[in-house]
Amino acid sequence: MTGQHWLSKVTTGSWTEVFGDHDGPRITLEPEGLLTSGELRSLLSRVGDRLAAATSDAPGTVIAVETADPFANLVVSLAAWGRGAIVAPIDPATPQQRREQMLQTSGATAVVTVDGDRTTAEAYRPSRVVGAERPDLGDRPGYVMFTSGSTGVPKGVHVRLDNLCARIATFAEHLGFTERDAMPSLTSPSFDISWVETLVPLVAGGEARFPRRTARTNVGALVRWLATQPPTVVQATPTMFGVMTSLGWSPSAETSVWSAGEALPGRLANELAATAGAVWNHYGPTEAAIYATTWRYTQALGDGLAPIGHPIAPSTYRIERDGNGDGELLLGGLLAEGYVGNRNATDAAFVVRDGVRMYRTGDMVEEGPDGLEFLGRRDSQVKVRGVRIELGDVEAALRRVTGSHQVAAVAVPDGTGTVNLVAVLAGDNHDPDDVRRRIVDELPPMYRPSRYVLLGEELPRTVSGKLDRVTVARRLRDDAAQASGGRRG
Repeated sequence: MTGQHWLSKVTTGSWTEVFGDHDGPRITLEPEGLLTSGELRSLLSRVGDRLAAATSDAPGTVIAVETADPFANLVVSLAAWGRGAIVAPIDPATPQQRREQMLQTSGATAVVTVDGDRTTAEAYRPSRVVGAERPDLGDRPGYVMFTSGSTGVPKGVHVRLDNLCARIATFAEHLGFTERDAMPSLTSPSFDISWVETLVPLVAGGEARFPRRTARTNVGALVRWLATQPPTVVQATPTMFGVMTSLGWSPSAETSVWSAGEALPGRLANELAATAGAVWNHYGPTEAAIYATTWRYTQALGDGLAPIGHPIAPSTYRIERDGNGDGELLLGGLLAEGYVGNRNATDAAFVVRDGVRMYRTGDMVEEGPDGLEFLGRRDSQVKVRGVRIELGDVEAALRRVTGSHQVAAVAVPDGTGTVNLVAVLAGDNHDPDDVRRRIVDELPPMYRPSRYVLLGEELPRTVSGKLDRVTVARRLRDDAAQASGGRRG
C-alpha cells in the first residue's frame, strides 16, 4: 500500500480499513515506547468518539488543536479527518487575544487540549466554542495553519487533506524515504513543516519518533538525545542546525539533513555536508502545501545562500518580472484554498496565469545552474527562526504596547547568517525592558523581537513616505559594528 493510499483512506474513519490487518505505522514514543498498531487504532477510535460528543458531525467542521506535542496533534488530526473535519493547530503559548482571533477566524466549534497520558483517550479534552460562526470552507477535511498578517490579525491558510496527501506521498518518493528510515518530530504543530516529520515516516512505512518534550524545547538536550538515538533523517531550520553544530553536533554519514523554513547559508550547508550522508534544502510557503521545491547539496558553496532548487511534482512555477526586471516567484500545483474569511487577500495572492491558478510568493528569485536561487522578499515578510513573520504584525503589537507610531520591526542578519528580529523605538521616552515584558501579552514567542533598540530620533522614511526599513537595518548594523570595535560580520 502506498503512502498516498494510506492517508487518503483516513476519511473512512474505519481504522482497521485504513491500516489493514498488518502492523501499520511504526511509532516510537518517549518515554512510553513502541505504540502498537492495535493501540493506535483503539486510541484513534476513542478520541474520535470524544470529538463527536463535542462537535457537529457535519463535514468541514473546524476543530482547534491546542498542543505543542506533535504526537498529540497527529492523534487529534487523524481522528478529526476520520470524521471529515478540518483541524486548526494553535500553539498553547499564544497570547489570549491572538488565540481568540484565531478561533474566530477559523470558526472552530471546539478546542482540544491534551493533559495527561497522551496514549489514553482521556487525555484528549475537547470543549465547545460558544457562538462560533462557521466560515464556508466546503465539506472536505483538511487543516488551517495560521501565518502572520500585515494588519496585526493572523491569517488562516486553508489546505485540503487531498493536497496534503499528495504532497506527503510525492515528497517521500522524491527524497527516497523508505521503511528503513527513521525521523524524529521536533517541530511545533503550529508550523506546517511538522506534517513532514509526522506523516512522511508513516506513509513511507518508516519509523516516526516522538522524543521527550525536553529534546524538542532544549537544544542541548536534543543534541544529547540524537547521540543516543541517531535517526536517518533530521529536519530543522538553518537557525536550529546552526545552534546544534555550535554545541558539537554533526550529522553522521548515515543521516540525511533536511533544512527548511528559512534561507540556508552556504557556509552552514558546507559544514553539514562535511559529515552528513546528504543535505537537502527545501522551500515552500504555507500557501503551497508545505514544500514546493528542493535542492540537494553536491558541491561546496560560497558565502551566499544555498539554491532552493527545482519543483517537486506536481508543483510548477513561473517568474513574473516587474518594471525593474526583478523576478517574483509564482507557484502552481498543490495550493491552499486561500485565506479563511479574507476574500480580498485570497484574490490578491492567488492569481490565474495562462489558465493556471498560481500563488504569488512575494519571493524574488532567479534561475541558476542548480535551479532557483532565492534573492529576498518583495514585501515586509521575513523568515526568522524558520517562522514566516509579517513585520507589520509585530509593529502593530509594538504600537499597542507603546502608544506610539514611531516603531519598527526589522530583520537583521548577524555575522553567521542568522536572522534576528529587532524592535526599533524612536524617541527617548520608551523603556525597552518594559516593552519587552508587555509584548508577551501581544505576540506568541516566535514573533517576539530578540532585541529592543532606541534610535532617539524620528524613524527614516522613503520618498513615498513609507518606513525606510533598509536605512533602519543599515543603522543597526553600523551601530553593531562600532560596538564591536569596527569589525563587520
